[in-house]
Amino acid sequence: MRALALAICLLLPGVGWGQEAPDGGLGAIRTELAALYGELRALEDHLTSGEAAGTTVAGASALQRLEAIERELQRLTARSEELEFHIQRIVRDGTARVSALERRLCALEDGCNPAELEGQPVLGGIAPRPAAPLALPAGPQLAVDERAAFDRARALFDAGDYASAVDAFTAHLQTWPGGPLSSEAELLRGRSLEQTGDVKGAARAYLTAFSSDKDGPLAAESLTALGQAMAALGQTLEACVTLGEVATRFSGQPPAIVASSARAQLDCP
Repeated sequence: MRALALAICLLLPGVGWGQEAPDGGLGAIRTELAALYGELRALEDHLTSGEAAGTTVAGASALQRLEAIERELQRLTARSEELEFHIQRIVRDGTARVSALERRLCALEDGCNPAELEGQPVLGGIAPRPAAPLALPAGPQLAVDERAAFDRARALFDAGDYASAVDAFTAHLQTWPGGPLSSEAELLRGRSLEQTGDVKGAARAYLTAFSSDKDGPLAAESLTALGQAMAALGQTLEACVTLGEVATRFSGQPPAIVASSARAQLDCP
């Protein structure tokens, strides 16, 4: 009966429960439940009124569009993490307040045992995920572990086990984001994806590898691979533009020669 009364108050905050106890006991509880209901409705409005961000980018450059898509994915990921934190905080606070109100109701009922209220489910029925402690080795040990993980992934790639290599490089990038081996790991992840037939995924990986270090030693190779992936996807105009960018930015480097050859095969203007 307590659970039903709580549910009715949460859904219909103006509904009374009958005669109030002395000193406004039930009335005060009903008022607090109504306030909690208002906060939950405010959370619902907050979640359903998010701004719709446009991802359209003017211009014919596929590289610019892919970079815009990557930025939008990063923004949405950050936004989802922000909302997850906000929701978990609301769930914790709301659950604690409902539990407190249940104990106060129990005190107003004859024969109610407060001990039976322990272990009540949280709001929504699913407990928030606890934050996993970040435990990373420090200094030289971190570098050794990163290199070892990269070498294991590279060994899978060299052995032709491309599906496992994709998983290994993905795990490496998640464990050491922005590390000194990230660009190479992303490039090889793209090569592995391309070998498995996921050319679109490979193109995104090549773009990430290039964007993470546009002047690094693997930038020219990553941009060339991106242009070739676009050509494989049938985006000839975009491929020509991207491969031409390689010749402009990295003139004289071996990837620029590969890019020029690819442009010739595509009959680029």
